[in-house]
Amino acid sequence: MIAPAPRLLVFDMDGTLTDTLPVMVETMNRSIRAVLGAAPPDEALVREGLGIELLSTVQALLPTHSPRQHDDVVEHYCASYRAVEAELGLRLFVGVAAALKLLAAHGFILTVGTGKSRAGLDRVLPLLDLQHTFTHTRTADETAHKPDPTMLLELMHVCACDPTETLMIGDTTFDVDMAHAAGVRSVALRSGTHTMQRLEASRPTMVLNSVADLPRVLLSVTRESR
Repeated sequence: MIAPAPRLLVFDMDGTLTDTLPVMVETMNRSIRAVLGAAPPDEALVREGLGIELLSTVQALLPTHSPRQHDDVVEHYCASYRAVEAELGLRLFVGVAAALKLLAAHGFILTVGTGKSRAGLDRVLPLLDLQHTFTHTRTADETAHKPDPTMLLELMHVCACDPTETLMIGDTTFDVDMAHAAGVRSVALRSGTHTMQRLEASRPTMVLNSVADLPRVLLSVTRESR
């Protein structure tokens, strides 16, 4: 149970707010084929590997290949991602926009802590009509890659919230591990990259299906604490 109710909500982006997993998997598969001329790993392995620094993902997926080949796959992925996104579409998960609006109306501080780059985040927020939704955002290239807690610590500092007032919401164990490292609670979502078994093993405070379920939980806790 998430009690007492938090004030600061930190959202991951890919797989949490945005339904980008198909784009990420397809981009990785195309990049491996283009660079190595080989079939990509099993899709389940690709899914499980996403959510951290891209080079680390590629290294884990292709352990027998050279550092130069790893770099080439990363370069191809970065160069082709937007074309795949345009082909497959960029969208929020169902219910996310309404959930964020409701949470903001009830006084929660909404922020983003994402593995995306600053340029990538700044590009997609207006496309999703979220450019005015979050008070603060932090990205991996301006802080550190998950599960390092730097982005969470910075968001708590700038929002003047302590760990007991903060909740991390994400779809991977990397988000949960980052929350543990920062001493904050976490909600793991089934909507994205990692399996239910893997999420539960990382010991989140709670597991939910999607961000759309979050207002029901948090507003219930808020009412009970009054």
